[in-house]
Amino acid sequence: MTVTPFSLRIFVADGDPDGLRVVERSNWIGKALVFPRALLPRVKARDKLGQTRVYLLLGPREDSEGEMLRIGQGDRRLSIVREVEAEVETNLKRAQALRQSVLRSAFAIKATRETMRPA
Repeated sequence: MTVTPFSLRIFVADGDPDGLRVVERSNWIGKALVFPRALLPRVKARDKLGQTRVYLLLGPREDSEGEMLRIGQGDRRLSIVREVEAEVETNLKRAQALRQSVLRSAFAIKATRETMRPA
């Protein structure tokens, strides 16, 4: 296997080497953002996170035996679709509940009228 050399460029975005770092690799169009979990709310507000991305989360394992690495993919367009899908699902449930309520009311009125008829 041939190993191809490459270079990394690390930009310390806020001047703190333990804070947000933007990493670029030569001959690759992607960028990596490296930061501690405490900075997540601030980093999430960055425009760059609106792009397709792969993320690596390092944290404690559930059994507290060392650390676990979680790898995932994020895509803003997909999250918008999920948001719209959730909204549509919520609205469908509301419409079904309203329909059931209207039907219950209609049948209750009909039943009341039938019981009030003279024999």
